[in-house]
Amino acid sequence: MIRRLVIAAFAATVGVITVQFPSAARTAPALVSPTTTTTTPRLATPTTSTTTTTTTTTLPTMIANPSTTTTTTTSAPSVLGDPAGPTPVIVTPTVPPDEDPADMPIGVVDTSGVIPDGLDLSAIPGVPAAPTADGSDGPTFSAGQTCFNQCIKSGIAYPRGFGALLVVETYVPAQLWLGVSADTDGDGDYDFNEFASSDGMVSEFSWALDHLDPGQTYYVIVAATDENDDTAHAYGSFTTLSQRTITLSIGLPTFSGGPSNIVDNYVFLKVADLDFRWLTPPENLVYYSLPRHLDLALQVFRGWETSQYTICEGFFASLDHAPNGDSDSLCGTWNTAMIDDLDTDAVPADRSSWTEVSVMRTLQTATGGGALPPGQGDPRYFDFDATVTMTVEYR
Repeated sequence: MIRRLVIAAFAATVGVITVQFPSAARTAPALVSPTTTTTTPRLATPTTSTTTTTTTTTLPTMIANPSTTTTTTTSAPSVLGDPAGPTPVIVTPTVPPDEDPADMPIGVVDTSGVIPDGLDLSAIPGVPAAPTADGSDGPTFSAGQTCFNQCIKSGIAYPRGFGALLVVETYVPAQLWLGVSADTDGDGDYDFNEFASSDGMVSEFSWALDHLDPGQTYYVIVAATDENDDTAHAYGSFTTLSQRTITLSIGLPTFSGGPSNIVDNYVFLKVADLDFRWLTPPENLVYYSLPRHLDLALQVFRGWETSQYTICEGFFASLDHAPNGDSDSLCGTWNTAMIDDLDTDAVPADRSSWTEVSVMRTLQTATGGGALPPGQGDPRYFDFDATVTMTVEYR
């Protein structure tokens, strides 16, 4: 049978990359062949032999796999051979291959008590005051270390997506107080001020802050009070990760109901305020610079079998027309599944810090919500569902 059907769909090309499911093979490091230029040999006396040998060596330049997480070290180690030869380019990953990026700190607390540049303690409400001379007989001393001098051992901030996990340790049990402040709008005032305290005397305390501003610097204030009521202070800062990449993996739709003479299925996806784009599931789509909360819509048009003399109009995926319906002029039927307000800054329940997280949801057509489902009894009406896996990477 010959079908004349024009399917039209519009897609935003800005910030969208189509990625197929099979993973690309890892490219092995390439070695650049040594130069064929003849150089004057240098005489060298090996330490393991009395025989004098002539050795000419030009080391190849090592080229590592391209990666967004590598830095180039400009100072190379000593090279044996011709000193006039090319200097090797040493590429060192910013994160060791066997280390989770979520374990790399995004900030620290300086236990020396130095206040970081840009932190104005007087502008932050509720900050515990540092101890001052009051004319008393002085601190209460006890055996071992106390908070009179410094009992705060460390303070580290780890990434939680765009948030942070603060972990503070002390040398002795203490009542801990933490404050985090930031000038997020750049007007010179601290418009973000959050505080937390431990429940009793502890030697380690963790505080999770989620959904912070990307690429924003936050100041940290720590106060620890021991059993003698002596208080130690420490200050620091951290900067949240600044970029979020979202990969949407759309699975094959599963259909139920509708005409039995279907010959074509066309799938269209709409993300946020971008236009619908034509998909061929299963397919991966990569997005940049999307808002935190997304509306997703998956619209499927199913074309039925026609004679070779039938002229079918083109179907345009849109939310302006009815979400479901059928048309003889279009030679098919369609339906739409939607997810509203999908949070891309998801917080996994089983992890304390992360730079990547995946969430699986199901796009499913309306089922009626207690009433008769749409299209009930209509032989052309169909339902469908499709899985969507959202993988979010933070850098």
